[in-house]
Amino acid sequence: AYEWVESSNEVYETNSDVIIGRPDRTYIGGMRFTSLSLPAGAIIDSAFILVDDGGGANISSVDIFGEKVTSPLAYSDVNIISSRTLTTSKTQFDFDFTTITTNYQSPDIATVVQEIVDAQGAITELSLILKNNAGSIAEAKFIAYDDKPLQAPRLQVYYQAPNNAAYHFLTEVETGDLPATSNLTTAQYQSSAFYAADVKDCQNDFGFY
Repeated sequence: AYEWVESSNEVYETNSDVIIGRPDRTYIGGMRFTSLSLPAGAIIDSAFILVDDGGGANISSVDIFGEKVTSPLAYSDVNIISSRTLTTSKTQFDFDFTTITTNYQSPDIATVVQEIVDAQGAITELSLILKNNAGSIAEAKFIAYDDKPLQAPRLQVYYQAPNNAAYHFLTEVETGDLPATSNLTTAQYQSSAFYAADVKDCQNDFGFY
């Protein structure tokens, strides 16, 4: 969706493109992503949007903000895009559709998403607001969901789940599969700490002899 500010903040929520900027008028774009499952306390490693060329200027630049709420409302003339509460963080997206017209990846917007998670907790919907930055007035157009869902903006978020709970794993050894006359080393519990991806614990006294 996008909003034409000078036209009484009219919102085009079913247009074929998300439009941002133009030399003679102010367009503000909105991208709303649903069915997310970002847990409260998540650590955002990286995040990106992928867009397809909607036929605007080949070269332009926009600023990407996030809407700082848990459940952003659908864009409409009643719930206009320009009145949303935005993140302080923003990411400048300079793009050039001269050679790449599909799956154009934005710079990392992790700081934008992290600010929303830190302020709001668990996130199931995310709204990104796009504006021309001060150095560009060229019209940017991205294909919208209402026109071609498969070419609509895509969101990729890579994150770490919050490390605020202990997880217990049960390992069972089939004693019948052990070599003859062997014994388990211990019947006691063994503790391990796996605090990040690819962490190993090879010093645990668990096995058979």
